Amino acid sequence: MSIAQKLKIARAQFVLSDPFFAMLLLRMPLIESTSTKSMKTNSIVLEYNPEFIKSLTASELTGVLIHEVLHCVFLHFARQKERNLKRWNIACDYAINPVVL
Repeated sequence: MSIAQKLKIARAQFVLSDPFFAMLLLRMPLIESTSTKSMKTNSIVLEYNPEFIKSLTASELTGVLIHEVLHCVFLHFARQKERNLKRWNIACDYAINPVVL
């Protein structure tokens, strides 16, 4: 299965299981990028590393997608301000991951 198909299937499953989050997810174009190790969003686009996507199971991919959508829901991109990017992202991940689980 290609990376594009894997992402398409994961996004389609969201429509059935989590329509609210699916609406947010489907508004973000998917951009292939080898400059990121995994996946990231700036609230406008969703960048992904194809090797990372290839390594994930279907349920892991679902978890990563909802994780990225929750960064947008919690407005993390808008609240960073002058905070250290790496530390801010780690703190935001601590807030998101329990919700994903």
